[in-house]
Amino acid sequence: MAWKEIGRRLGVAQATAIYYTQQHARRRISARRTIIACLAGAGLRNSELCGIDIRDVDFAHGNINVADAKTEAGVRKVDLSPMLRDELVAWRASLDAPKPDSPFFPTRAGSRRDKDNNNARVIRPAVRRANERRALRDLPPLPSRVTAHTLRRTYISMMFAAGPEIPYVMAQVGHGDSKVTLEIYAQVLKRRDREQIGRAFDHLLVGGGTGEPHTAARAATRAISRSETAARRARNPG
Repeated sequence: MAWKEIGRRLGVAQATAIYYTQQHARRRISARRTIIACLAGAGLRNSELCGIDIRDVDFAHGNINVADAKTEAGVRKVDLSPMLRDELVAWRASLDAPKPDSPFFPTRAGSRRDKDNNNARVIRPAVRRANERRALRDLPPLPSRVTAHTLRRTYISMMFAAGPEIPYVMAQVGHGDSKVTLEIYAQVLKRRDREQIGRAFDHLLVGGGTGEPHTAARAATRAISRSETAARRARNPG
């Protein structure tokens, strides 16, 4: 089969198909890396990731079908970012002719993972490795308890930082209740607006100029208003 056709079937460029094949030949595809990327890049719950089958990852339409979730809102289709799509294409190409109903992230023995397996074999070792690298750069270690839920909240924070509307984020993570989503949204706004408010304060403190202080002050006022609104919604989701 020609490389062009292989790339077409995988939904990637010809050069990318060749690269992934070379990666597979060198056995450099990491299950740990791919699982961490999926948890942080798709916001899946630990149990949801374990339940994903080969047929649930739709490269043609760019989404993951979460069919087995603990709530009705959790049954959803999660959109794949270009980065995550490339990671999952590479992982899929490394699997040996799996059946449609076989697990997308099997163990070395080929069985389905569970959340305890992910915690012990994927997340904890990844955190240890990350802390080793951070120590070499004189950086503080990660928080003592990093879990799949931590990565899920990280995904929500990054989504809000990217700018989508609240209903879209809720649909992507399977939140039926807006309370948790809005709490995270308020935290993101607070971090994002802190620098803007600080600049506005400096402009007001210096004073004068071309009218920029007034523009900055208005921007700061809007930022404060957004943060307060998000905080009120978090306290009163109804």
